[in-house]
Amino acid sequence: MSDDICEINEMPKAWCAHCLAKDLPKPPPLDWFPARYDGKCCLCFKPIEVGDDIASTEDGYICRRRHDDY
Repeated sequence: MSDDICEINEMPKAWCAHCLAKDLPKPPPLDWFPARYDGKCCLCFKPIEVGDDIASTEDGYICRRRHDDY
């Protein structure tokens, strides 16, 4: 794949919200809690399962098990 194409969304990086937002500062999550539904982490795009520790961010939910240093 070309360096100009997002590896996640497979679209030009200049059009990709994921790539454009990478360098923007993000506020830290305020409160971690157990997930009540399955979903996807908005940082790593890996599955979130019921019971996983998650936190709400401006972009969606993140998983703690993979982003303790967020």
